[in-house]
Amino acid sequence: MTLLSILIIAGAVLVVLALFFLLVAKQYKKVGPNEALVISGRKKTVTAADGSKTKVGYRIRLGGGTFVRPFLETVDILPLEVIPLSIRTPRS
Repeated sequence: MTLLSILIIAGAVLVVLALFFLLVAKQYKKVGPNEALVISGRKKTVTAADGSKTKVGYRIRLGGGTFVRPFLETVDILPLEVIPLSIRTPRS
């Protein structure tokens, strides 16, 4: 094997690794401290405080970040900011 063929193979391996890491990095989703990620699409078993187990099709991440599995999960961002409302009642 010549030096040129070794360099071509090494370059191809580096390109494939770079593409893999780029795809993984794009699937990491972050939100701020006043937002929540709602990740849906994959079933997960959740244990309640009383020990009972149920399957749900979502998970919630409050602030920070998490890895979202491609083609299996979708992501929605839910803002948790306080919204002032002006409510009028018949007595006011």
